[in-house]
Amino acid sequence: MPTDETVEDLLRRAFDDARGEGRRLELHGLHAGARERAQRRRRRRALLTTAGSGLAAAAVVAAVVVVPGLAHRQPHLLPATPSRTATSTTPATAGPAAYGGAYEIPDVLPEHLPAGLAQPSASVPMHTRDPQLTGNLGSCDWSGEVRKPVAGRDWQLYDSSSWRAGLSVAGFTTGTGAQAMRELVDTTLACHLPGTLAPVAWPGTTSTHFLATTSGDPRVPDQQAIAVIRVGDLLVAGFASDDAVWRASETARSLAEEAATRLAGFAPAQGKPLGTSTQAPNAASRPGAVTTRAPDPRENAYALGEQLFPSTTQLGHGMRYHSVPIDGPLTPAASGAQVCDSVLVAEAKGVAKDHSPHPVAGTQNEAWAGSGSGGVVTPTVTVTVTGWKTGTGAARFADLQKNRGSCVWLPEQERVSWPGADPSRTWLSRSVGGGLQQYLASQRVGDLIVSVVVGGLPGDEEKGEAIRLSDLVAGRVRASGLPAAEGR
Repeated sequence: MPTDETVEDLLRRAFDDARGEGRRLELHGLHAGARERAQRRRRRRALLTTAGSGLAAAAVVAAVVVVPGLAHRQPHLLPATPSRTATSTTPATAGPAAYGGAYEIPDVLPEHLPAGLAQPSASVPMHTRDPQLTGNLGSCDWSGEVRKPVAGRDWQLYDSSSWRAGLSVAGFTTGTGAQAMRELVDTTLACHLPGTLAPVAWPGTTSTHFLATTSGDPRVPDQQAIAVIRVGDLLVAGFASDDAVWRASETARSLAEEAATRLAGFAPAQGKPLGTSTQAPNAASRPGAVTTRAPDPRENAYALGEQLFPSTTQLGHGMRYHSVPIDGPLTPAASGAQVCDSVLVAEAKGVAKDHSPHPVAGTQNEAWAGSGSGGVVTPTVTVTVTGWKTGTGAARFADLQKNRGSCVWLPEQERVSWPGADPSRTWLSRSVGGGLQQYLASQRVGDLIVSVVVGGLPGDEEKGEAIRLSDLVAGRVRASGLPAAEGR
């Protein structure tokens, strides 16, 4: 059975995916010890995932909590998947398919899946007008005046514990497949990948193929890859996560390559019409239409960079970073001392929906001493830098001080004196209400907010270290040359 720590991680990730705003949900009801032990791993999760409704959340929870073995995100691979029978016959659809698409895409999932992956027996490959070409690596938002698919189908593949790979096929208006592929490559298609993935060479292929992977940096716990192949007016995408980038790449490529092969003889794969595929969903989906890049709400408006963080030597107390920083404009102003789930924030404010501004840029990282396992209290530090719309830094810092922004205190904070500091530009507090005590030291530099949370040390030492590290980071921000540091 999974430990409390594992269950909490599973539940939190499920609700993260379902919230749709990309902000994290702090789960109440699991005891404080489990929350403290899971805290570090929780913050390693991407902040900006998007998904569906509360009903989807319940479905995801049901899927994840019954499957053990996710502790520490290590892969627990199954035996090689037995053969499966796939149907590759062209549907005899003369008009729109039952799900509303122009036609139904045949089942092209490979008969022999990569070792360790399986399609859950209860899972049904989904016909959809909103295929998720980037799977669980990114997101596709087909709303608005963008090039839209006319047909789609998605498959999800799991190892023994989680959604680790999959396949997606999107069909576009007859005659527009090549343009859709160009837009995917130049990022003007309505599908976004995280900045951690970058295009890499796919030997022996042409412009009909696209491959992107993470860097292989050992500090990143999950390596990811996506492989996309254009066949006629169809884009076929395989995606995968693994602890080794070469394995993720191999899995993604094999899924896409075999699926593309199995589409041979399918009319849209030959650039021919089928059903209502000649009827463009909107003007942007017609042949010859050119789209511009839609803004990605998960991207920082400007780069902040790792140089703002203290070095390992400057952290002291045996602490070190265990991963790369997490970037994104939904970063909390004081990560480690705030919760940013929209439902909880609205409840805390007594309103139906919270409309507080979010940062335009953000970065955070966490460091701790030792392995961080076994429930042992060790020194920890969380460093956050957020950038806000030009001219609003003072107002957003006042929001933090008065606990009224897009994030609210968790745990509760009690303000204490910061000797010699301007109280309008600084904030020093300690956590109250139970759990491990921590100190938070925040300060405003132009339109940027710097926050440092320190825990696991004697109280006076925590306070002093929070102030020292906050001053260090603020000094680096002032010297960075960022216009936002000067309020412009």
